[in-house]
Amino acid sequence: MIIEADGDWETAAKKIAVAGFSHAGQSCISTQRIYVHSSVADAFTDRLVSLVEKLVVGDPMDEATDVSSLISEGDRDRVRSWIEEAEAGGAKVLAGGEVRNGVLAPTVITGARPEMKVCSE
Repeated sequence: MIIEADGDWETAAKKIAVAGFSHAGQSCISTQRIYVHSSVADAFTDRLVSLVEKLVVGDPMDEATDVSSLISEGDRDRVRSWIEEAEAGGAKVLAGGEVRNGVLAPTVITGARPEMKVCSE
């Protein structure tokens, strides 16, 4: 996703908060990377983080749930290790990143580099 300075970045943030985490982010068309023009990057990021933090994590059978678990505990742990690697390499986790009741919380990261597993895998 590319967010230009003159685009409707607020609507984009709302749509990305849903698109990035539907099916626990395991859809081949989920939003994974977002490139944002520097003049709106802080405002966009703040809005996206606030929306992601409001997502309800839980049981997929509960209609109130927005995001549920990854396909297996092994996949959850693998993705969590990628987040840890990114943090160790200087990326910042702005939302999520932790496991709550067995579910990896929806996560927003900035400063990830292409060679990091969170980007490349």
